[in-house]
Amino acid sequence: MARRRRSRTVFSLMIVVGLALPSGPLGGSVAIAVGHTVKSKTITCVKGKLVRRVTGANPKCPSGYRVKALKANRITFSLLSSYKIDTAFLDLQGTSSAALPLAYRSLDTTTCAIRQRRVQLLTPGVCSITASQNGSALVATAAPVTVSFKIVGKNAISLPLPSSLRAGLRTYTLPGTSSSGLPLHYETLTPDVCAVVDASLSLLIPGQCAIRATQPGSDIYEVAEAVEVSTTIVETRVTSDQPDLITGFQIKPVYVVPADGVDHFFDTNGFIEGILDEGNAYLKDQISQQLPIDRTNLGYDIQFLKTKMTTADLMHSSTADEQLFNELGIPNNPGVNRKNYTFFIDVQDLRDGSACGYALNPGMISVVAIGTVGSSRGTCSGPAQTFKHWESLTWVHENFHNFGVPHFNDSCDLMNGGNGAETMCATGERPTIDLARSRYIGASAVGYGSSVPSQNVMQLRIWDGYTSRMDMLADCQLNPGVRTDGVKFAYCPTGVQQIGALTYCRNFYQSISLEERVNGSWVSLGSGSHWYQPWGDRIDWTCSNGMTAPWKELTVNTPGLSQYRWVIDGAVSEYFDILWVQ
Repeated sequence: MARRRRSRTVFSLMIVVGLALPSGPLGGSVAIAVGHTVKSKTITCVKGKLVRRVTGANPKCPSGYRVKALKANRITFSLLSSYKIDTAFLDLQGTSSAALPLAYRSLDTTTCAIRQRRVQLLTPGVCSITASQNGSALVATAAPVTVSFKIVGKNAISLPLPSSLRAGLRTYTLPGTSSSGLPLHYETLTPDVCAVVDASLSLLIPGQCAIRATQPGSDIYEVAEAVEVSTTIVETRVTSDQPDLITGFQIKPVYVVPADGVDHFFDTNGFIEGILDEGNAYLKDQISQQLPIDRTNLGYDIQFLKTKMTTADLMHSSTADEQLFNELGIPNNPGVNRKNYTFFIDVQDLRDGSACGYALNPGMISVVAIGTVGSSRGTCSGPAQTFKHWESLTWVHENFHNFGVPHFNDSCDLMNGGNGAETMCATGERPTIDLARSRYIGASAVGYGSSVPSQNVMQLRIWDGYTSRMDMLADCQLNPGVRTDGVKFAYCPTGVQQIGALTYCRNFYQSISLEERVNGSWVSLGSGSHWYQPWGDRIDWTCSNGMTAPWKELTVNTPGLSQYRWVIDGAVSEYFDILWVQ
C-alpha cells in the first residue's frame, strides 16, 4: 500500500479595498472579503551549506542568506512514429537533465493507457503521451514534452463463400469483411463464369467462380493479406446454404444421402418441397400459423449432403442429428439468421426401427426418416391419417420438440408419446394440435413450472410474420455442436438475453464481472450476479448442491460473433463465444 502524502495548507490573506468597515458588536471593525487572494510562492535560500525554504506573498531570505538559483531541468523523451498494436506495451525511457524521475500521462486513455513506466496500446489510432518533471527544492520545474505516435491495427480479410450457388440467383452480394472495418475491393479471377461490380457478384454461367479480395489499409491499419476464394455455380442442386430471402427464424431443410445409399434427388424433384408444404398447411389448419422455410427467389433452399455416415450408422445411431450438424460445419459458420436444421435422411427408419424422427428438446436440430422402405414399426413414409406423406407430420412433431414441447399421453395429438400418433387416432381422423389449448398452445399452457414442463409455442419468435417481434421469446442454445477451434459457445438470438457461464458452478463469489473483447482488448460490461440457473429457467443448465454460476443480462441488436470472458474474484474463470443471430 502506498503511503499517503501529507498535504501542506497555505493560508492566504484577504485584503479589503475601498469599503467602509461596519462596526462590530464591541465597536471594532468587521473585515469583508471581496474575493482578492494574494498568491504565495516559495524560494530557496542558502548560506554556505545551510538551505532554507521561505514561503509567502513576497518571500525574502533571512539575514546572511541569499537566493539559490535553481538547477536547470530539461526533459528528453522520444518514441518512434508508429507501433503495431500487437506490441501491446512500450517501455517509457524519458529522462530529465537533473536525473529526477518523470511522470507520464496519456491524453486519450481509450487509445493508450499508462501502466507505471509503460504505455499499453489499446486501440488503433493516435496516442499522445506527455512527460513532466516538477523539480525539487534545488531543481527547476521542467517544461513538459508531448510525443505522439500511431498505433497500427491488424487488418485481416474474411470472405466466406457457399461451396455452391444456383445460377438462377443471377446475383449474390459478397459478404466479405475486414477486421479493420474498412471496405474490401473485389475482382473476379474467372470473368467468363462470374463478374464483380463493387460487392455484387454476377453469376454468368455454371462453372467454377474464383474471387480475390484485397484491402489496402489506412494510416492506422496495415495492408491486409489478399484472400482468394471460389464457389461452384450450379444449375439446380446446392451443397451449401444459399443467401437468405427472409430475415430471422426459419426452418433449414437438408436432404441427406448415406455414404452407401442411393440418391433419389428428393431435394430437387419436389418431394421434400411437398412434405414442407403439407406440414405447414397442417399447422395453418390447426393453429392458424405457419413456420417460415429457408428460401431463395427460386423456391425453398434445400441443401444436399452426401454424408460420411453409412446407412447402418444413420439407422442405429441415437445422435445422428448432432453428427450431421457438425459434419455440415454449422457451428463454424452459422450465418446471421436463426435456423432450425431439419435433416431429411434417405433411410427407412431411425434408432433401430423405433423412431421415424427425433430431436433435441429444446434445441435446433432434428432428423426425419424419408426412405421408402417400410420399417419394423409400420412405415415412416407414405400416406397415413389423411396425410399424403406421413413425414409431413414427423417434421412438425420434431421441430415442436426443438421448441421445448415434450410428449403427452393423448390418444390423437401431434405430440402423443405413445407408439406413434398414427396408431392412436381413429381411422380417417387427423391428429390435433393441443385441442384443449391447455398443454403447449395458448395462455393456459402448462409452462415450465409444471410436472411435465412445456413451452407455450405461441409465445415464441418463430412464426411466419412474427420473426422480428422482439417482445416474443427466443432463447439461446448452449454448445449446439463442436467448433473446429474447440471454443465453448452459445447460439443466441439478438435482443435481450440472460448470459451465464458455460462450464462451471461454484459455492462462493466476492466479485463477478463480464468482459467482451473489442478491437483486440478486453472491455468490462459491468458487474454480474450468480444463480443456479445462469441462462434462465427455460434452458436446461442448472447448478446443483447449492452451487451457482455467474449471469448477466445483455442487449445485443447486431448479429455476429462476440468473444466474452467471466472474471471472478479478480481472475479470469472462463472464455466463451456467442454467435448472435437474428
